Amino acid sequence: MSSPPPSIRALQATSIAILTSTAGLSASLSFFVIPRLLESPTPVLTRQFSRMLAAAHDVFPVPLVLPGLLHAYLAYRLPDKFRLYAIAAALSLTTLPYTSAVMMPINRKMLAKARTVEAADAGAADVLVEEITASEAETAHALADAWALRNLYRPVVAFAAGVIGLYAALS
Repeated sequence: MSSPPPSIRALQATSIAILTSTAGLSASLSFFVIPRLLESPTPVLTRQFSRMLAAAHDVFPVPLVLPGLLHAYLAYRLPDKFRLYAIAAALSLTTLPYTSAVMMPINRKMLAKARTVEAADAGAADVLVEEITASEAETAHALADAWALRNLYRPVVAFAAGVIGLYAALS
């Protein structure tokens, strides 16, 4: 069996590199950023969480979608490895509906909390009122914790798709 042309090798390397890098970056949000935010009072947590979401929204869509498209193209171009690349593409692209269905409701709740806390802007007394009046599942800290846990799907899937892509490229 002959080696694929350099253009295909470049696509394989690109998809693997993007997926594994994105997996690490996404996991770092759950393992490093959110735990530090949970140490903060509610106004700081909601403000920083909103900023984190804005930054992630600017960075993550392309690295989560592009490898799925590259793997779909590789499945088309390399029929003998169609199944592996199709699985990698499908895994990569599942982050879109997952984000819409699971992550966006938490994002909207947290952004609403950030607006509420910012509108009050009266200091620590409002933090206590917010934490006491909110149901236990709806505090800013609980939402951030839930976000961190549910976010783990994305790095796991990205890493799995990258490993499958690597296996397909090397086999």
